[in-house]
Amino acid sequence: MKIGIKYCGGCNPRYQREAEVEKLKKKLPDCNFTYDSSEVCNVWIAVHGCPSACAHKEMLKAKDGILEAVKARDFVQIVKKIQEKLEEKKERGEGCRPEEKWTDDGRRILKIGQKASCTKNIDEEGITAFARVTGDFNKLHTDGEFARKTIYRRPVAHGLLTASLISTVMGTKMPGPGTVMAEIDFQFLMPVYPGDTIRAEVVFESVREHPNHYEGFFRGTCVNQDGVEVVAGSCRQILPKKMFAVYTTTEEGEIEK
Repeated sequence: MKIGIKYCGGCNPRYQREAEVEKLKKKLPDCNFTYDSSEVCNVWIAVHGCPSACAHKEMLKAKDGILEAVKARDFVQIVKKIQEKLEEKKERGEGCRPEEKWTDDGRRILKIGQKASCTKNIDEEGITAFARVTGDFNKLHTDGEFARKTIYRRPVAHGLLTASLISTVMGTKMPGPGTVMAEIDFQFLMPVYPGDTIRAEVVFESVREHPNHYEGFFRGTCVNQDGVEVVAGSCRQILPKKMFAVYTTTEEGEIEK
């Protein structure tokens, strides 16, 4: 997704606009950014320095709309809206990076260092559904009055609900269908609340070869809309050789391991 940044004249900025834009870029690593107002973008962001909102946006061309920031906290909602648009495009198969490659005999090619991610909004409906499926109706997750008496002061999502997004990435995107979870170790670093938007990312770190399969070792993280890491995990996956081919880089180029 291409995102345009349009600043106002900066005559009376009341917050650090450039710093907020840099934070936004870090939270949207899959997007391309431009400052050229003549370009057509998926989204343009008009960055105003104060309530006067004088960043001229009349000539901006945006396929999916123009978003505006008047104060620093506006960037939280901007990031959330763009992440939602990204997820919608991925579900429709649009704007996906051409990372999936296949051998001539139909096996998926994986490379060390390869990454994949997904983004999901955690809402009360999802928390209730998770409790219903698992039977975990701990009042910390489902009872607002009870949760107010705890250190969190409000209900929090089940830790495994958030962590399951890492499994979602591995099962549907990378490594992808056909992989089998063998081992996983999670760290629950910060609470996740209803309304949080979570981005789960998985990195292929290393591999061990066996006669009929690979053991793939992956690192997964979940980060909220503020860029705070809430869950981290290491995972071991079984990758059948009849479905996957792991390539390594040598002096001669990329070869199958």
